[in-house]
Amino acid sequence: MRYAGLIKDDFTAAPGVCVSVFVQGCPHRCPGCFNPETWDFEGGKDTSFEKILNAIDENPLLAGVTFSGGEPTSQAKELIPLIDRLHEEGINVCVDTNGGVWNPAVEELFKKVDLALLDIKQINPARHESLTGRNNSTTLATAKWLEENGKPFCGYECGYDASGNESDNQPFANVSNHVNHSITQGSCHSFAETAF
Repeated sequence: MRYAGLIKDDFTAAPGVCVSVFVQGCPHRCPGCFNPETWDFEGGKDTSFEKILNAIDENPLLAGVTFSGGEPTSQAKELIPLIDRLHEEGINVCVDTNGGVWNPAVEELFKKVDLALLDIKQINPARHESLTGRNNSTTLATAKWLEENGKPFCGYECGYDASGNESDNQPFANVSNHVNHSITQGSCHSFAETAF
Protein backbone atom coordinates (compact mmCIF):
# COMPACT_ATOMS: atom_id res chain seq x y z
CA MET A 1 0.00 0.00 0.00
CA ARG A 2 1.26 3.51 -0.78
CA TYR A 3 0.66 6.22 1.77
CA ALA A 4 1.49 9.89 2.15
CA GLY A 5 1.57 10.11 5.93
CA LEU A 6 0.15 9.05 9.25
CA ILE A 7 -1.12 10.97 12.27
CA LYS A 8 -1.00 8.89 15.45
CA ASP A 9 -3.31 11.02 17.63
CA ASP A 10 -5.92 12.62 15.39
CA PHE A 11 -8.98 14.24 16.94
CA THR A 12 -10.43 15.65 13.70
CA ALA A 13 -10.73 12.80 11.17
CA ALA A 14 -13.40 10.70 12.88
CA PRO A 15 -15.23 10.46 16.17
CA GLY A 16 -12.85 10.00 19.08
CA VAL A 17 -9.07 9.67 18.97
CA CYS A 18 -7.92 7.85 15.87
CA VAL A 19 -4.88 7.05 13.80
CA SER A 20 -5.28 8.71 10.41
CA VAL A 21 -3.59 7.08 7.45
CA PHE A 22 -3.37 9.31 4.37
CA VAL A 23 -3.47 7.00 1.37
CA GLN A 24 -1.43 8.13 -1.64
CA GLY A 25 -3.15 8.85 -4.96
CA CYS A 26 -6.34 10.67 -5.93
CA PRO A 27 -8.14 10.94 -9.28
CA HIS A 28 -9.77 14.26 -8.25
CA ARG A 29 -8.09 17.67 -8.46
CA CYS A 30 -10.35 19.76 -6.26
CA PRO A 31 -9.54 23.40 -5.59
CA GLY A 32 -9.01 23.95 -1.89
CA CYS A 33 -7.79 20.37 -1.34
CA PHE A 34 -6.12 20.03 2.06
CA ASN A 35 -3.66 17.41 0.77
CA PRO A 36 -2.65 18.07 -2.87
CA GLU A 37 0.63 16.27 -2.19
CA THR A 38 -1.41 13.05 -2.03
CA TRP A 39 -2.69 13.31 -5.62
CA ASP A 40 0.24 11.60 -7.40
CA PHE A 41 -0.27 7.83 -7.44
CA GLU A 42 3.51 7.35 -7.68
CA GLY A 43 4.23 9.70 -4.76
CA GLY A 44 4.39 8.91 -1.08
CA LYS A 45 5.98 5.69 0.09
CA ASP A 46 5.19 2.05 0.56
CA THR A 47 4.18 0.84 3.98
CA SER A 48 3.46 -2.46 5.62
CA PHE A 49 0.53 -3.51 7.75
CA GLU A 50 2.96 -3.80 10.64
CA LYS A 51 3.91 -0.12 10.55
CA ILE A 52 0.26 0.89 10.78
CA LEU A 53 -0.46 -1.71 13.47
CA ASN A 54 2.56 -0.49 15.48
CA ALA A 55 1.24 3.09 15.39
CA ILE A 56 -2.10 1.79 16.64
CA ASP A 57 -0.56 -0.25 19.45
CA GLU A 58 1.21 2.87 20.79
CA ASN A 59 -2.08 4.52 21.75
CA PRO A 60 -4.18 2.90 24.50
CA LEU A 61 -6.93 5.54 24.05
CA LEU A 62 -7.44 4.82 20.37
CA ALA A 63 -11.03 4.70 19.15
CA GLY A 64 -10.29 3.65 15.57
CA VAL A 65 -8.41 4.14 12.34
CA THR A 66 -9.40 6.54 9.57
CA PHE A 67 -8.19 6.05 6.01
CA SER A 68 -8.14 9.38 4.21
CA GLY A 69 -6.06 10.71 1.39
CA GLY A 70 -5.77 11.13 -1.42
CA GLU A 71 -8.68 8.90 -2.27
CA PRO A 72 -8.56 5.72 -0.18
CA THR A 73 -10.95 3.80 -2.44
CA SER A 74 -8.29 4.02 -5.16
CA GLN A 75 -6.38 1.46 -3.08
CA ALA A 76 -9.41 -0.52 -1.90
CA LYS A 77 -7.89 -3.85 -2.90
CA GLU A 78 -4.83 -3.16 -0.73
CA LEU A 79 -6.88 -1.84 2.21
CA ILE A 80 -9.28 -4.79 2.51
CA PRO A 81 -6.83 -7.22 4.18
CA LEU A 82 -5.62 -4.44 6.49
CA ILE A 83 -9.20 -3.66 7.53
CA ASP A 84 -9.71 -7.36 8.24
CA ARG A 85 -6.61 -7.32 10.48
CA LEU A 86 -7.81 -4.19 12.29
CA HIS A 87 -11.21 -5.76 12.93
CA GLU A 88 -9.48 -8.91 14.27
CA GLU A 89 -7.81 -6.59 16.81
CA GLY A 90 -11.20 -5.05 17.68
CA ILE A 91 -10.39 -1.72 16.03
CA ASN A 92 -13.09 0.30 14.25
CA VAL A 93 -12.40 1.59 10.76
CA CYS A 94 -13.56 4.79 9.08
CA VAL A 95 -12.93 5.79 5.47
CA ASP A 96 -13.00 9.43 4.34
CA THR A 97 -13.85 9.35 0.63
CA ASN A 98 -15.51 11.25 -2.18
CA GLY A 99 -17.34 8.06 -3.17
CA GLY A 100 -16.55 8.77 -6.82
CA VAL A 101 -14.65 5.51 -7.40
CA TRP A 102 -16.71 2.34 -7.69
CA ASN A 103 -15.68 -1.21 -8.55
CA PRO A 104 -16.01 -4.63 -6.85
CA ALA A 105 -13.07 -3.95 -4.49
CA VAL A 106 -14.61 -0.62 -3.40
CA GLU A 107 -17.94 -2.34 -2.74
CA GLU A 108 -16.14 -4.94 -0.60
CA LEU A 109 -14.30 -2.16 1.26
CA PHE A 110 -17.58 -0.38 2.07
CA LYS A 111 -19.06 -3.65 3.34
CA LYS A 112 -16.21 -3.85 5.86
CA VAL A 113 -15.86 -0.28 7.18
CA ASP A 114 -17.68 0.87 10.31
CA LEU A 115 -18.24 4.45 9.14
CA ALA A 116 -17.89 6.29 5.82
CA LEU A 117 -17.30 10.04 5.69
CA LEU A 118 -18.67 10.90 2.26
CA ASP A 119 -17.14 14.12 0.93
CA ILE A 120 -19.74 14.89 -1.72
CA LYS A 121 -17.93 18.08 -2.86
CA GLN A 122 -21.20 19.59 -4.16
CA ILE A 123 -24.76 18.22 -4.18
CA ASN A 124 -25.64 20.37 -7.19
CA PRO A 125 -24.42 18.39 -10.26
CA ALA A 126 -23.39 21.48 -12.27
CA ARG A 127 -21.45 22.97 -9.35
CA HIS A 128 -19.84 19.60 -8.66
CA GLU A 129 -18.66 19.29 -12.25
CA SER A 130 -17.42 22.89 -12.23
CA LEU A 131 -15.43 22.16 -9.08
CA THR A 132 -14.02 18.72 -9.91
CA GLY A 133 -14.29 18.33 -13.67
CA ARG A 134 -16.44 15.22 -13.02
CA ASN A 135 -20.12 14.62 -12.46
CA ASN A 136 -21.33 13.48 -9.04
CA SER A 137 -23.51 10.57 -10.16
CA THR A 138 -21.11 7.91 -8.80
CA THR A 139 -20.78 9.78 -5.51
CA LEU A 140 -24.56 10.00 -5.10
CA ALA A 141 -24.91 6.34 -6.13
CA THR A 142 -22.36 5.48 -3.42
CA ALA A 143 -24.46 7.38 -0.85
CA LYS A 144 -27.52 5.47 -2.01
CA TRP A 145 -25.66 2.13 -1.76
CA LEU A 146 -24.49 2.96 1.76
CA GLU A 147 -28.05 3.83 2.76
CA GLU A 148 -29.59 0.75 1.16
CA ASN A 149 -27.00 -1.49 2.80
CA GLY A 150 -27.41 0.02 6.25
CA LYS A 151 -23.87 1.36 6.43
CA PRO A 152 -23.45 4.39 8.71
CA PHE A 153 -22.13 7.43 6.87
CA CYS A 154 -21.89 11.17 7.15
CA GLY A 155 -22.49 12.99 3.88
CA TYR A 156 -21.08 16.50 3.63
CA GLU A 157 -20.15 19.12 1.06
CA CYS A 158 -16.59 20.37 0.98
CA GLY A 159 -17.54 24.05 1.18
CA TYR A 160 -15.41 25.33 -1.73
CA ASP A 161 -16.34 26.79 -5.08
CA ALA A 162 -14.54 26.17 -8.39
CA SER A 163 -12.03 28.93 -7.59
CA GLY A 164 -11.01 27.27 -4.34
CA ASN A 165 -12.79 29.90 -2.24
CA GLU A 166 -15.02 29.00 0.66
CA SER A 167 -18.63 28.84 -0.48
CA ASP A 168 -21.85 29.28 1.44
CA ASN A 169 -22.41 25.52 1.79
CA GLN A 170 -23.02 23.97 5.16
CA PRO A 171 -20.27 21.55 6.23
CA PHE A 172 -22.78 18.73 6.69
CA ALA A 173 -25.22 18.87 3.81
CA ASN A 174 -28.71 17.44 3.75
CA VAL A 175 -28.54 14.72 1.12
CA SER A 176 -32.15 13.60 1.61
CA ASN A 177 -33.21 14.73 -1.88
CA HIS A 178 -30.72 12.25 -3.34
CA VAL A 179 -30.94 9.36 -0.90
CA ASN A 180 -33.29 8.52 1.93
CA HIS A 181 -30.52 8.85 4.50
CA SER A 182 -29.34 12.17 5.87
CA ILE A 183 -26.98 12.46 8.82
CA THR A 184 -26.15 15.65 10.63
CA GLN A 185 -22.98 16.39 12.54
CA GLY A 186 -24.72 15.58 15.82
CA SER A 187 -25.80 12.13 14.73
CA CYS A 188 -22.30 11.34 13.48
CA HIS A 189 -21.09 11.92 17.00
CA SER A 190 -23.87 9.86 18.53
CA PHE A 191 -22.76 7.05 16.24
CA ALA A 192 -19.28 7.47 17.73
CA GLU A 193 -20.59 6.53 21.13
CA THR A 194 -21.54 3.08 19.87
CA ALA A 195 -18.99 2.28 17.16
CA PHE A 196 -15.86 4.27 17.89
